[in-house]
Amino acid sequence: MAKRKEAERQEKDVTEFDVRLTGLAPIMFDRFISLDENENANRPVEDKLYLKNGKVVLPGENILSFLCAELGGKSCACILEKRQAKTYRQACAAFLAINADTISFMRGGAPIAFHGFSKSSGCDANSGMYIAEHTARVKKTGGLIVPLPKRRPVLPLPWELCFSITLFGNADLKADRLERWFREGGIRIGLGTFRPRYGRFTAELTEKE
Repeated sequence: MAKRKEAERQEKDVTEFDVRLTGLAPIMFDRFISLDENENANRPVEDKLYLKNGKVVLPGENILSFLCAELGGKSCACILEKRQAKTYRQACAAFLAINADTISFMRGGAPIAFHGFSKSSGCDANSGMYIAEHTARVKKTGGLIVPLPKRRPVLPLPWELCFSITLFGNADLKADRLERWFREGGIRIGLGTFRPRYGRFTAELTEKE
């Protein structure tokens, strides 16, 4: 009997949510491959996408980074919790699971497929993906500022990401705080690169029964 009660208590300590992120802005990609700037500059633009079986995807790990990454200080825990950021970063990393290795970008209820950039238009006719060109300012040794041209793929609106998450019972990170992170972070932080100019979204979390 004692074991059954303990199992029931532990079961209640686990909460699952369906999550739907709906884009408010196009999302820009710049998948990391190398620290070598020259190598990155010469990469085909499509190499900067996340693709799986021809579909545009986002690694589940990127959602966790959006929520609680320490590096760069641009996660929800860092920006929204400020002085308590360390406590919430650690709680999120320990007690939250993103239930997908990769998450498909959706449009009209179907995964978005990438067919390749046209040599004439520079766009992908199927997904609407296009190439954005910007110039970054990079500080070198000795304080020299060097312009670095960047060409990165952009997925236009509309787009959605649908996935589920599991929150394990803990003393720090509760469901209402997690929901606030998704909703405020979707506007203030966003996904992808060059954010939040790109990658802004609204979030809807629905608790599973």
